[in-house]
Amino acid sequence: MPRRAMLQDARASASDPAVICSFDYEAIDKPTRAIIHQAARFLYVKRGRGKLVIDGEEYVLQPNTLVAITPWKITDTVEVTETLQFIKVIYDYSYLNSVFKSVLGSGDASAEPLRFLTLEPVAYLDSVQAEYVDGIMEHLKAELGVESTRVKPSDKPFSQLYTVNKLIDLMVVYRRYIMSHRGELDSGRKETVKDQSVLSYIY
Repeated sequence: MPRRAMLQDARASASDPAVICSFDYEAIDKPTRAIIHQAARFLYVKRGRGKLVIDGEEYVLQPNTLVAITPWKITDTVEVTETLQFIKVIYDYSYLNSVFKSVLGSGDASAEPLRFLTLEPVAYLDSVQAEYVDGIMEHLKAELGVESTRVKPSDKPFSQLYTVNKLIDLMVVYRRYIMSHRGELDSGRKETVKDQSVLSYIY
């Protein structure tokens, strides 16, 4: 009998549907049911080891692994050898994609500047890269609070702008870390489309 996947919520925050981003912690101590993600997210593994399958491709999870999951990706944690503890940042993919398009000045309405997140869903960070990402995560936590405890800091001026700025920072360094890992000098190379789920392809 085929395994069934669980459909996850499309909102960035369960407590406030208006927000574009949320910050939370999560721990997994055993393999989980497959998940169809409607909302994009970064999973930043800080402790533990295991294996995650994203649209049929298996990736090793270890400390300082940064995982980018775009809408309608199917993930399945198939192995947990040591309890996985990670940071979870859920965000509005369409909104961020439009921000990137406006900044980059793309004239093509169908362009998807964040496509690299789909093509390269996992980045393994070295100690220097991890320290920088840790800083971004701390800033997001301080700005957004922790979703699962619903402890939100008092409203601050330009909070959404600040949050978007940190998300852009995270995406830019993610792209650079992927390029650095592959030994690329620039982003002008032709990217190869990997296999993906039908839902992700349609999206």
